[in-house]
Amino acid sequence: MELSTTEGFRLLEQIRSFGNPLMVLTGGDPLKRPDLLPLLRHSVTLGLRTQPDASITNEAIQSFQDAGVARMAISLDGATAESHDRFRGRSRHLRLRASRAAVRAKHRSRYAGR
Repeated sequence: MELSTTEGFRLLEQIRSFGNPLMVLTGGDPLKRPDLLPLLRHSVTLGLRTQPDASITNEAIQSFQDAGVARMAISLDGATAESHDRFRGRSRHLRLRASRAAVRAKHRSRYAGR
């Protein structure tokens, strides 16, 4: 059973009361949750250090930035393409490389004028 958006907001508020923890939204692919961006925005508004661990695309990166997210996670499950894919049980290394390239490109374009 999954939390509703309202329950998710309340949970984030309770977590904030613990201090200043790092809030990582992960588990499968958080982008499949339709209310991910409102949850991210609420987490950032509360002052939580918020980090999604999701399939990274240029659109996702832009959405995360628009929600106020300042950091992202990319899961590396092996030192080589072969060990990563063996651990995952399917070929994901090429998608991971594309994700990493998208993050680098977005980072470069964001800070190019500085």
